[in-house]
Amino acid sequence: GPLIGDEDVGRYVSIVVDAQNNPHMLYYNVSRGRLTYIRRSNGNWTTPETVDGNPVAVGLHTSAAFDSTGKLHVVYYDRDNENLRYAVRATNGTWTAGEILDARPRVGLSSSIAVDSGDNLHVAYRDQTNNHLRYIKTVNGQWGNSVAIDESGNVGWKPSMVIDDQDNGAVEFQKLREQGAAHPIEATGKKLRSLFAWKQQDSDYVEGSAAR
Repeated sequence: GPLIGDEDVGRYVSIVVDAQNNPHMLYYNVSRGRLTYIRRSNGNWTTPETVDGNPVAVGLHTSAAFDSTGKLHVVYYDRDNENLRYAVRATNGTWTAGEILDARPRVGLSSSIAVDSGDNLHVAYRDQTNNHLRYIKTVNGQWGNSVAIDESGNVGWKPSMVIDDQDNGAVEFQKLREQGAAHPIEATGKKLRSLFAWKQQDSDYVEGSAAR
């Protein structure tokens, strides 16, 4: 049966599993317009918690990841202010939410977060205003500056940020192409290597990809 009652919930779901194999779920509660969290513990689902409900219509397009200490990191879209936000759940269960990662208009409609071996956070996301793919990361716990890593047309849809066990990163994403247009993989790979010294280019996915 349903985990939640009669409210309109469960949109833009992100599910991650902790070190004890317990699932944790972030989702958008449409009825209340807020980012909501629920987890399974000792075989039972907990009561839903509001992570961020200010302003209304916040918590769309979620992406979540655990770091090595058990902190849960989440990026999500604030539809009211049209920007990318960040929340973190400490190991004691306390949430800190609402930090703006990019205040440009209409950014974060699609986003993806990943964590490397040094617990640095890496986020790829779409800039809807300019139709670009953007990237931001932390170093020693501090967020750096956002940079555009692909500006070659209408790109950055549904990004997927991954980090391998050698801390090499890759972003897969969709690009809306005009008929006969060149594939974005070559130009994007060169741009990423120039910005971040990315080591190698990923295989040529149908939608487009780039790797460091």
